[in-house]
Amino acid sequence: MCAEAVWWRCHRRIITDYLLARGIEARHIMAPGRDEAAKLTPFAVVRDDNHIDYPRQQDLPSEPPPGSLFDVT
Repeated sequence: MCAEAVWWRCHRRIITDYLLARGIEARHIMAPGRDEAAKLTPFAVVRDDNHIDYPRQQDLPSEPPPGSLFDVT
């Protein structure tokens, strides 16, 4: 476990993408008794060999998708 309160701002996002790219279900524990199904990072690119590429920030659209790694709201 890490000390970051929100999963989308820490290494858990990368670990989750790794699992999802391999067809393994992942869930985020949000609070006691509350969890949600994980979704692949919107800008992640899963290659044929199941490795994941993340485009450079300058290659992303000017407005990051809500909840993305670069969304600071």
